[in-house]
Amino acid sequence: MKKRLMALMTIVVIAGSACSNTAAPASSGAAASQPAASQPAAASAATATKLVVWARNYTVEAGKAQPWAPDPKAKLEAAHPGLTVELSGATSGDQFNRIELSQAGAVADKPDIFQLDNIWLGQFVDEGITANLDSYYANWADKSDIVPAYAESTKVKGSQQAVWFYSDIRMMIWSKDVFKRAGLDPEKGPATWDELMADAKAIKDKVPGVNPVEFPASSEESTVDRFYSYLYMTGSNILNADNTKAAFNDAGGQKALQLYVDLVKQGYAPKAVLSETADDIYPHVFSGKTGIMLATVGDGLGSLPDGFDVSKFQSTIGAALPPLCSGCQPATTAGGWMLAINSASQNKDVAWEYISAVTNGANMVPFEVERTRIPVRTTGLAQADAFKADPYFAQEAEAAKVAHFPPFIAKYTSMIEILWTGMQKAINGDLPVKDALDQAAADVDTLLAP
Repeated sequence: MKKRLMALMTIVVIAGSACSNTAAPASSGAAASQPAASQPAAASAATATKLVVWARNYTVEAGKAQPWAPDPKAKLEAAHPGLTVELSGATSGDQFNRIELSQAGAVADKPDIFQLDNIWLGQFVDEGITANLDSYYANWADKSDIVPAYAESTKVKGSQQAVWFYSDIRMMIWSKDVFKRAGLDPEKGPATWDELMADAKAIKDKVPGVNPVEFPASSEESTVDRFYSYLYMTGSNILNADNTKAAFNDAGGQKALQLYVDLVKQGYAPKAVLSETADDIYPHVFSGKTGIMLATVGDGLGSLPDGFDVSKFQSTIGAALPPLCSGCQPATTAGGWMLAINSASQNKDVAWEYISAVTNGANMVPFEVERTRIPVRTTGLAQADAFKADPYFAQEAEAAKVAHFPPFIAKYTSMIEILWTGMQKAINGDLPVKDALDQAAADVDTLLAP
């Protein structure tokens, strides 16, 4: 996911060149007017059919738990004589590029099913790449198994356009060693903003040379992604209900950004965060150079440094929901990956059948356990014993119930550049919080204007 913005910028150049010699991609209005997916007949014994699946590389890694195979793939092929499922994996950036290039006609291959980052959904719908799945959802028994917080998040412009594959949740993490040295309870992270400030002060006073708190604030996506949980808990949002205007500059948004500003002003967070990504900060907590990271992906178990096993992880890192401000509600931010059917696919029925089998709660658990991903099915979340190797799975499962999602709009990546620039102006002291957010909101409104 961290290569997303680079991929998005790269594709503009690549696809633009490719499209000069090919038909133009579908206009942004194509998806809105596109009817529900037609349902051509499934492969028959007399017809040799190839179902092409473009996935992320680690979901098809040999020797690891795969959600696609062997069982779902073998059963689908057995049920449809003549059908062959063709799986291929790619990195995040390459996955985005090949989907866009295929849509532009710059490459001959076209997938029937493709895996997509949740923040790509709005763009792909506007470009007419995704099939409308309303007719499938209408008769899908498993839709009641989707965790409620996720159930409606695959809708764009009122229609279902994808199926959740797996998720990740933003959690606060802290260094137990730093907490011990500061005289704090290493098993209890701050639950409120007041406790956060008190813990940060204790670390600053008693553990010299350690940054009490860090958060990403550089010019890239993790800056806004890790900020959203603090925005959501205030009751604020990124955009208004119909995703046409900025909402992050309201009183709640100002309160959330003021927390960042206050942490820097009081010397609890270094100004160096303005040049740091989430990936830069994460190792600081593991090494004891930083006491608290306000938000990261999951509890950190999925990206252990060299030399760490689960036991050492649990003795080193604490994890919990982001701390709450006074009068606020528990909230976190969810990201993750979805599956969609190509609007150009001639095998939509078989594609849906495969997606249904692959995303089944029981089928996904071995992969989710091995990769420390969060189930998006209630049947998956209920299997706590399967996830017992993750010491903070219970906290992550609770966090999934209060998850929020960034808006799935085509201009999302352009919008967040405006937001993180406004945040940086406030954190650096160039503008008061309200002025910085109002300026950013005005620019976002201009960007989103018809």
